[in-house]
Amino acid sequence: MAAAESVDEARAEASAAATAAEQAAAVLAQHQNRVDRFVNASFRGARLDPLAPLLTAGSPDELLDQMSALDRVAADAGNTLQAADTAAQIAANTAEHREHAQAEAIQWQQEADRSRAAAEQAAVRYRDLMLRCQVVGTPAVSGGTVIG
Repeated sequence: MAAAESVDEARAEASAAATAAEQAAAVLAQHQNRVDRFVNASFRGARLDPLAPLLTAGSPDELLDQMSALDRVAADAGNTLQAADTAAQIAANTAEHREHAQAEAIQWQQEADRSRAAAEQAAVRYRDLMLRCQVVGTPAVSGGTVIG
């Protein structure tokens, strides 16, 4: 019975790990989308260089506005990259945990199968012994008690 319970526990753990991996992958996909948009904007010519406001600002106030906006974009991009990195790490860890839990479930299932096969062999041997004792006419002894 212990092996069967362990198999169920390992399967439940593997299922929970698979769910966590799916959730982590979804979070990673959200962050990846934001990173992709930032890269695409940069590629299309968005002026993200810190020198760009110096060259394009028409007044000191406009320079401050552009620098402030650039700082917000840089902070947001940094936060997004950090979150994406964290989500990727969580996804990798949960995938590894899921694989370990699945392997453990397989091992427990194999142990349960071996135990079941051993119990079936013992039952067959016991029946054979009982049949031999009946044929010979000798009472069978089980646990110190005469059977038959």
